[in-house]
Amino acid sequence: MYTKFRNRLPNLDVFAAAAVFILLFPFILLVFVFVSIFGAGYDKKFLAEYKEFLNQNEGMKIFCYTNRKNSVQAIESNVLPSLDDSINIVKLVGKKPHTDLDERFVEYALYNLQNIGFPNVMQIRNGEMHDVSLHKKIYAALNENKVSELHSIVKEAIWGLEHE
Repeated sequence: MYTKFRNRLPNLDVFAAAAVFILLFPFILLVFVFVSIFGAGYDKKFLAEYKEFLNQNEGMKIFCYTNRKNSVQAIESNVLPSLDDSINIVKLVGKKPHTDLDERFVEYALYNLQNIGFPNVMQIRNGEMHDVSLHKKIYAALNENKVSELHSIVKEAIWGLEHE
C-alpha cells in the first residue's frame, strides 16, 4: 500500500532539498557579501602594513632554515655562529616561523617566495623581498660531508643578493 501512495506523489527528497536551498540561499548570499566587503578591507590593510614593513627595513637580510633533522644540527653549529649580527634568523618549525621579526610579515614573505626551497636567504630591496634558495647547494655539501663549506655557500648567496 505504501508503494502505491508513494508512486502518486512527486519525489519528496528533491522537493525537500530544493526547499532547503531556497530558504538558505539568501543567508548564504548575505554571508558571501559580508565577507567580500570586510575581508577585502583586511587584506588591503595588511598589505599596506606589509609595504610599510618593507620600506622601514630596506636592506634587511634574512636567513631562513627549517628544523629538518638531517640539516638543522649542521646549520646551527656551522652557519649561524658565523653569520653577521645584522642578518635576521628565521627558523621554520613546521610551517611556523620562529623569529624576532613580526611573524605575520615573515609568513607572508615565505608564502610568496620566488625561489622555493630551504635554507633560503632573503633581502629587502626597493620595497620588495628578494630571495635565493640554497637548498641544492646546502644538501649537496651535506651529502658529500663538506660541512665546512656551508658557511661559504651562505656568504656567497648573501653577497649575490647584495650585488644583483
